Amino acid sequence: MTMNVEPNTTEIPVNNWDEYASCRYHYQELFFPDKYTEEFVKAAKYICSTCIVRNECLEDAIDFEDGLPLDKRFGVWGNKTPKERFELSNPEL
Repeated sequence: MTMNVEPNTTEIPVNNWDEYASCRYHYQELFFPDKYTEEFVKAAKYICSTCIVRNECLEDAIDFEDGLPLDKRFGVWGNKTPKERFELSNPEL
Protein backbone atom coordinates (compact mmCIF):
# COMPACT_ATOMS: atom_id res chain seq x y z
CA MET A 1 0.00 0.00 0.00
CA THR A 2 1.33 3.44 -0.94
CA MET A 3 0.47 6.48 1.11
CA ASN A 4 0.75 10.04 -0.08
CA VAL A 5 1.82 12.28 2.75
CA GLU A 6 1.45 15.99 2.28
CA PRO A 7 4.12 18.22 3.84
CA ASN A 8 3.06 20.34 6.77
CA THR A 9 1.96 23.66 5.34
CA THR A 10 0.57 25.13 8.55
CA GLU A 11 1.68 28.72 8.88
CA ILE A 12 3.11 29.28 12.31
CA PRO A 13 2.87 32.82 13.70
CA VAL A 14 6.44 33.88 14.43
CA ASN A 15 5.71 35.48 17.79
CA ASN A 16 3.82 32.57 19.32
CA TRP A 17 5.40 29.46 17.85
CA ASP A 18 5.53 27.98 21.36
CA GLU A 19 1.75 27.45 21.24
CA TYR A 20 2.46 24.75 18.63
CA ALA A 21 5.40 23.11 20.44
CA SER A 22 5.20 19.39 21.19
CA CYS A 23 6.89 19.91 24.56
CA ARG A 24 3.98 22.05 25.68
CA TYR A 25 2.11 18.86 26.59
CA HIS A 26 4.91 17.21 28.58
CA TYR A 27 6.53 17.76 31.96
CA GLN A 28 8.98 20.64 31.67
CA GLU A 29 11.36 18.81 34.01
CA LEU A 30 12.04 16.48 31.09
CA PHE A 31 13.48 19.38 29.07
CA PHE A 32 15.04 21.22 32.02
CA PRO A 33 16.29 18.50 34.38
CA ASP A 34 18.33 19.24 37.48
CA LYS A 35 20.82 16.67 36.24
CA TYR A 36 21.19 15.67 32.59
CA THR A 37 21.15 11.95 31.99
CA GLU A 38 21.20 10.07 28.72
CA GLU A 39 17.62 8.92 29.41
CA PHE A 40 16.33 12.48 29.89
CA VAL A 41 18.11 13.73 26.79
CA LYS A 42 16.87 10.83 24.63
CA ALA A 43 13.29 11.32 25.78
CA ALA A 44 13.36 15.09 25.26
CA LYS A 45 14.99 14.75 21.85
CA TYR A 46 12.43 12.16 20.79
CA ILE A 47 9.64 14.64 21.52
CA CYS A 48 11.55 17.47 19.81
CA SER A 49 12.17 15.34 16.72
CA THR A 50 8.43 15.23 16.03
CA CYS A 51 7.83 18.92 16.69
CA ILE A 52 6.76 21.18 13.83
CA VAL A 53 8.37 24.25 15.43
CA ARG A 54 11.75 22.84 16.47
CA ASN A 55 13.60 25.19 14.10
CA GLU A 56 11.89 28.26 15.56
CA CYS A 57 12.61 26.95 19.05
CA LEU A 58 16.29 26.43 18.26
CA GLU A 59 16.61 29.89 16.70
CA ASP A 60 15.07 31.52 19.78
CA ALA A 61 17.32 29.55 22.14
CA ILE A 62 20.45 30.49 20.20
CA ASP A 63 19.39 34.16 20.09
CA PHE A 64 18.58 34.18 23.82
CA GLU A 65 21.87 32.50 24.75
CA ASP A 66 24.04 34.67 22.51
CA GLY A 67 27.32 35.30 24.28
CA LEU A 68 26.57 33.04 27.25
CA PRO A 69 29.18 30.51 28.32
CA LEU A 70 28.27 26.82 28.20
CA ASP A 71 27.63 26.59 31.95
CA LYS A 72 24.89 29.24 31.72
CA ARG A 73 22.84 27.38 29.08
CA PHE A 74 20.04 25.06 30.17
CA GLY A 75 17.49 22.73 28.72
CA VAL A 76 16.84 20.87 25.52
CA TRP A 77 15.61 23.39 22.95
CA GLY A 78 15.04 22.72 19.25
CA ASN A 79 16.27 19.13 19.65
CA LYS A 80 19.68 20.34 20.94
CA THR A 81 21.39 20.11 24.31
CA PRO A 82 23.20 23.12 25.81
CA LYS A 83 26.53 21.75 24.56
CA GLU A 84 25.18 21.22 21.02
CA ARG A 85 23.76 24.76 20.93
CA PHE A 86 27.02 26.18 22.25
CA GLU A 87 28.93 24.38 19.48
CA LEU A 88 26.47 25.62 16.84
CA SER A 89 26.86 29.23 17.94
CA ASN A 90 30.65 28.99 18.46
CA PRO A 91 31.96 26.92 15.54
CA GLU A 92 35.44 28.41 15.89
CA LEU A 93 35.96 26.76 19.32
